[in-house]
Amino acid sequence: NLKRLLPAIQRELREASGRRARLRAEARLNQLALYDLLTGLPNRQFFMELLNKALHRAQRAKRLVALLFLDLDRFKMVNDLLGHVAGDELLKSVAMRLKSVARASDTVARLSGDEFTIILEDVLSADSVARFSQKILQALTQGFKVSGRDFFITGSIGVALYPNDGTDMATLLKSADAAMYAAKEYTGTIRFYSPSINARTMEQLTLETGLRRALDQNEFVLHYQPVVEFVTRRIVSVEALLHWQHPDRGLLAPDSFIPLVEGSDLIVSIGEWVLRTACEQLRTWQATGFPELRMTVNVAPRQLTKQDFIKRLVRILRETGIKPACLELELTERTLIQGMEWVVPQLQALRDLGIQIDIDDFGAEYSSLNYLRRLPVTGLKIDRSFIRGITTNLEDASIAAMIISLAHSLNLKVIAEGVETLRQAAVLQNKGCAEMQGYYFSPPLPARTLTTLFITGNGIIATRV
Repeated sequence: NLKRLLPAIQRELREASGRRARLRAEARLNQLALYDLLTGLPNRQFFMELLNKALHRAQRAKRLVALLFLDLDRFKMVNDLLGHVAGDELLKSVAMRLKSVARASDTVARLSGDEFTIILEDVLSADSVARFSQKILQALTQGFKVSGRDFFITGSIGVALYPNDGTDMATLLKSADAAMYAAKEYTGTIRFYSPSINARTMEQLTLETGLRRALDQNEFVLHYQPVVEFVTRRIVSVEALLHWQHPDRGLLAPDSFIPLVEGSDLIVSIGEWVLRTACEQLRTWQATGFPELRMTVNVAPRQLTKQDFIKRLVRILRETGIKPACLELELTERTLIQGMEWVVPQLQALRDLGIQIDIDDFGAEYSSLNYLRRLPVTGLKIDRSFIRGITTNLEDASIAAMIISLAHSLNLKVIAEGVETLRQAAVLQNKGCAEMQGYYFSPPLPARTLTTLFITGNGIIATRV
């Protein structure tokens, strides 16, 4: 009897094995269709389904739902500098970090690239969402190991609440996206949606579209602000500041569009134009009778990550005939600290060429002696927020004095920016700061106007009392 049953048993086993294989294959296909292969988080398609269900539950229960859009700041730097394998490694680490902060009832998904989203159900108030969002940002700032290196990254979060900011999925998504776009203006921040953000977002998008045309249409212009040796009133250097001669809105100051430039791929081409134009202008001034004049140019993180940045810079110096020692590059504290591992070799290569490196807005961020000793920099620029209160606020005056003392102890030059009154300048001189910059001496000026000042004043700034 067993012999007669054996073929049937074997057939049943084969069919069972086939069913299990089909179930495994179906489960795998389901995984591929609904989850991101890299991070294991729900993908865009599955996220949309989950959001739709969350909104239906909230509608029935009359509860709040919070939708968070998270974008990693300067993530492209990782890909540019370390490659896509390192970028993928960072994304996986970020996904794990986000899941560790989220509750079991929250949904963490990856939409695309470096963009993540989180759905919070049964929200009690906007304050509770703000606290949760802050936890996310704090978790990111703890740093990551990427290809064996320590890497620090920040995120920008946009928040939209159901039903306040949208009663349907499309509107809520649009609101969260607009809020995130607003948050990225300052990086590392949280922005809740408000109706005014829509207008602001549209304005920014219009500006960004115009920026892509501006370089080709020669709409950019440099203005130059002198840095003055206070005792002699002699101009020792000038800082090149990018302005935009907009065809409809007139002359735009840097603050109104530079964040957009630095967040896009335009920074490389525009940054190179700034460097070349500034060096060409410096050559003109040096030939006019000011051979020791220095030129200061601000450099963005995206420029430094380009492997051929130094090669292009050397070519500009060679073609314009500018000595490397006459060029000063300014970088912010945030740039230096967040990319310490890759910034130091780049800066050292620049220093080996003889180019000077200054830390801009010093004191506004980290101001750690430990990191300062590791950086091959030549100067510190005291953040203007301390200069503003130096004659009225004891704390600001003390911080400014500490920065000046720190610079002297490390044999670094120190510059005070944002000097607007004689009293501020006198206090700074008394504390040992020799070089100053600000409207007390001169606002940023077009090259032609500053050339006249050089010639008529023999490089001396005539200040008012």
